[in-house]
Amino acid sequence: MRMTNDAPVLSEQDGHLLRDSLINALQCASTAVTGTGTLDDVLCSVLASCAEGLGCTYPSVALLDTQEERLVGRVVCSPTTRRELISATQKAGVRLDSLLGVRVDRRFGPRAAPATTVPHDAIGYRMDVVDNLVARAFLERTSFVTACYHDILRPHLQARAAAIVQRALNIKAIGLVPLVATERCLGVLVVASPSARTITASTLRILSLFGAWAAIAVENVRLHQDLREREQQVSLLLKKTIDAQEEERERICLEIHDGVAQTLAGAFHYLQTLDNRPELADDVRGSLHKASMLVRNAGREAREVIANLRPTTLDTLGLVAALQYQMNELQTRTGWQVDFDADQVRFPKPVETTLYRIVQEA
Repeated sequence: MRMTNDAPVLSEQDGHLLRDSLINALQCASTAVTGTGTLDDVLCSVLASCAEGLGCTYPSVALLDTQEERLVGRVVCSPTTRRELISATQKAGVRLDSLLGVRVDRRFGPRAAPATTVPHDAIGYRMDVVDNLVARAFLERTSFVTACYHDILRPHLQARAAAIVQRALNIKAIGLVPLVATERCLGVLVVASPSARTITASTLRILSLFGAWAAIAVENVRLHQDLREREQQVSLLLKKTIDAQEEERERICLEIHDGVAQTLAGAFHYLQTLDNRPELADDVRGSLHKASMLVRNAGREAREVIANLRPTTLDTLGLVAALQYQMNELQTRTGWQVDFDADQVRFPKPVETTLYRIVQEA
């Protein structure tokens, strides 16, 4: 590379090196977006690739959203960028939260947003602040270039303090591109440069590519979050459905046990009493015996229905007793040799119900 009085002139070899460096940076950004990791980790990887590919400094992303008459959000940047900002603000004698725009509206004072409850990276702008380039880039979905650091800090920081911070950071130019995804804007990508001629219209077009990767990363995280929330809603709905089924089964079992089963038991008792009377004729005694058997079978079927729906043993004595009863019934019904061994433990009702249904189905 050789320098002239007007601008740097690139040799063909230098141009190839810069192009290869930019391609590698874009590939690294795409790899970060398609990989796994938290949103902050992915965005920091994209920002690092952006800084390497374009030779810019202090890359950061302002994630924003509209809430009533304000833009609120937070800043994502690398630890190195944050350390540099802290150092510069200390030299300028200003607070970092003022630099990031934490104090959205000083008319409301600390009562509206006490410093102890506001995240360290929170930012906010009034919608009517039209001279702040971060807010304008977001609302107008337009890229901007400025040589004045105060343009992205107003009205949170005075021009004199912003100039001190700018000199401490050695910033001569700042570029901003919106993060546009589908039909909405997600935030703004901001980069700086120590050279006033580095950030050009061509640079903004390339910067928008990194902004697109950052927007994809934000959308992916939000889509995964929406998917997890829907899965949780489906799980909650399924749990409520199962609970409702179990409650209905329990209600039906109680009605059968206290109603039909008790009536059949009483009828069988009376039939047995009549069957024991010596003066009955043989044909009447035979009919009574058949009736007694039918009533007894009906009572047994009622108990089986109760056991299949929800055995009372499960609620009164617990899972182990209910399974022991099922094993005894299985052995009686099939003639199999069934060995059942379990500790006398109790679990929460939903757990016992689920385990009982699993064994019953098996």
